[in-house]
Amino acid sequence: MRIAFISIHGYVDPVPKLGLTDTGGQVVYVIEMAKHLAKLGINIDIFTRLFEGRGRIEYVSKKVRIIRIPCGPDMFLRKEELYP
Repeated sequence: MRIAFISIHGYVDPVPKLGLTDTGGQVVYVIEMAKHLAKLGINIDIFTRLFEGRGRIEYVSKKVRIIRIPCGPDMFLRKEELYP
């Protein structure tokens, strides 16, 4: 089984760097939920924005990967700036 998560904002990283802009609650929740589901045998793909030269695919664990897709400008945007 494979589940797709979509997280359009924040610095979604295999190990979130807390204290940066938009690296708190939601990012931590998404990563931790994905890791927990992976322990149950589920493959998780977390889709997020590609920006500032980030890698297209990064692995959190054997069953969890972050997939960055081009969307909007090539720079980080705070969540409050995304929707316009």
